Amino acid sequence: MATLEELGYNFSIEILNAKYFGVPQNRERLFIVAWYKNLVKAESFHFPYGIDSKRNTIFDKSIVAECARPTLVSDIFEPKGTIDPTFTISDRMWAGHKARKERNRKNGKGFGYSLFKDDSVYCSTISARYWKDGSEILIDQSDLGLNPRRLTPVEAGRLQGYNIQGAGWENDTPNKPTEQMPYKIVVSKKEAYQQFGNSVAVPVVKRVALEIVKQLLS
Repeated sequence: MATLEELGYNFSIEILNAKYFGVPQNRERLFIVAWYKNLVKAESFHFPYGIDSKRNTIFDKSIVAECARPTLVSDIFEPKGTIDPTFTISDRMWAGHKARKERNRKNGKGFGYSLFKDDSVYCSTISARYWKDGSEILIDQSDLGLNPRRLTPVEAGRLQGYNIQGAGWENDTPNKPTEQMPYKIVVSKKEAYQQFGNSVAVPVVKRVALEIVKQLLS
């Protein structure tokens, strides 16, 4: 911040969460918007904190949790009948996840797998290591008598807001991205998970960019 000031910039800093922008992911990231005082005369920048059910911007941080567009984890799902069985984790891996979580619990640590259902309102933050064991986001399949499964690469991309057609959509969700052409995944599963885990949440960045245009460049 001191360096930005020294270089002649005004700036605004805020932590934004993707779960308030129409994607079912609890992903907090720090955003900095800076503008050169000699070129842009604005004194401040007002961050968007989310979008409501009509895709209007929410600027009041105190109401974002109640007013944000509702989401479900199943909003990103490919049709269940199309999911390859290899995405269901093995008995050995599932036993390892449970044993590790219990061991960490006894040691006073909160680390371990996270399990989510179709109707969970959001899931954990996806990371670049997701390809290893999927532990941060496992989808419950107990109703089918199966171990949990990983997200598919298509679902991992959708979790970041990318419009990826894949095998289609499990739900006709209003949160389906429509403002971009569908993407195709042309790399390996491992590479796709790494890229999506390292990505930004597209709806957050698009909304911030929109407000930069409106507030600073118009």
